Amino acid sequence: TLELPKGNPDLLRFAVSPNGSRFAFFTDEGIAVRDSGQREYRVLPGTQLGESPAFSPDGEWIIFQVRGRLRKIAASGGSAVALIPGDSVLSGDASWGHDGTIVFEARGGLYLLTPGSTVPRRLAGVEGALAPRLTLDGRGVLYLDQSRGARLKYHDLAKDSSYTVMEDAANGQLLSN
Repeated sequence: TLELPKGNPDLLRFAVSPNGSRFAFFTDEGIAVRDSGQREYRVLPGTQLGESPAFSPDGEWIIFQVRGRLRKIAASGGSAVALIPGDSVLSGDASWGHDGTIVFEARGGLYLLTPGSTVPRRLAGVEGALAPRLTLDGRGVLYLDQSRGARLKYHDLAKDSSYTVMEDAANGQLLSN
């Protein structure tokens, strides 16, 4: 059983750390985080209007966006920092891969931000993209293409090209053993 935080949590904007030790929600008050074994959520200062949380591979950091500006904050608290200098690319939903790579939607396409970089790379030929998820092996991105209907697509990062996995689909979810 998971008790929900105050502040009208949005269950579509819920994140679980990769090892299952932390939970994060978008709420009216900011990003609320709870460690497993604890009953109370804490709202991370500086995350007001923060949406779409996603955990780092080690569960110690959370990325989120505020009015399209991609931010990172320690799950234990602290100051939120911009991931892209000058907020030159406004973002939407984001996903953090096991190797530290971040993929996010922006301007109808998908962008990749590799560890240590502050310059995102737009993925070729991706239009109308939503809900990106890096694959567990880090070789590709699964996403929903809404440019012509709703198709679940896979973007091969090495080939920088996409193909349809399933027509008439909703968001895909990657599961690990």
